[in-house]
Amino acid sequence: MAKKRNPFKIDLATDVDKKTGQVFVRTLVSRLDAEGNLVPDDKTSSSSGGSAVGGGDTTYSNVYGDFNLTLNDGTKTFDITSLPFTLESINVAAIRHIKSTGEVLSVPLTNILVSGDTVTVDDAVEPFSTGDHLIVYLEGVPKAYDIDYDTLKVIIQNSLNQDTVKTIDLTNASEDTYNYEIDFDGYNSASLFYYITAGASDTVDMTIWATNKSDADSTTDTYWVDVTTEINDGAISVSNDTEKGMDFIDTRFVCEKFKVKVVITGGTANTVELWTKKQLSS
Repeated sequence: MAKKRNPFKIDLATDVDKKTGQVFVRTLVSRLDAEGNLVPDDKTSSSSGGSAVGGGDTTYSNVYGDFNLTLNDGTKTFDITSLPFTLESINVAAIRHIKSTGEVLSVPLTNILVSGDTVTVDDAVEPFSTGDHLIVYLEGVPKAYDIDYDTLKVIIQNSLNQDTVKTIDLTNASEDTYNYEIDFDGYNSASLFYYITAGASDTVDMTIWATNKSDADSTTDTYWVDVTTEINDGAISVSNDTEKGMDFIDTRFVCEKFKVKVVITGGTANTVELWTKKQLSS
């Protein structure tokens, strides 16, 4: 691969917030013509910032934790991995070489070769050695860009949505009491869809309970309160029949967890299925 002359002039400046001590790095990118002169009134020039807590929207650096960097001892090369875009020489904005002695060298960007994950800077003042450190700044795609889907990522504030989970799945269960916990910590709404069948000699009773005691034992009712009426407007009891329904738990019901109690009498022919979907909404 042929070496490319970097068509940009990179200027770095640092500012320190006197109150917090946080260091900000400002990167000014100016385009150069074929002779290495600044292009006047270049409208494509941009300024992007970085800080010790993550950098600007398009500025990447190993000091921000945006990628992994390994220098190769005795050479003028280093490897960059875990970068969310394909690295090219044009992406290299600035390099600082901090020697083990503490001396800081600015690495010229006049001749840069990128081959896979390896970057070669032939015009570096000195080869890199074990114990040295490199600080590398790259200009790349916006950090919110998802290269797999060719789109920008969007964070939805105060929203947590859980996929539908089948909480109960009983078929011809024997006569007994069955308890199923639903963790509700961190959520404020949910929907419960149930489908119940009971044969001629069976009865299925289902109730919904709640508690704020995180270690409450679901096999007993000691630390639980029956909230079936508040959620379902009445008890759920099926005998020699089929019943399905949808219950909704809204923001009035904020608790640690729920449990669904199923009591089967007869135990000959029955089906109890329950699907749960939870959400935290603003």
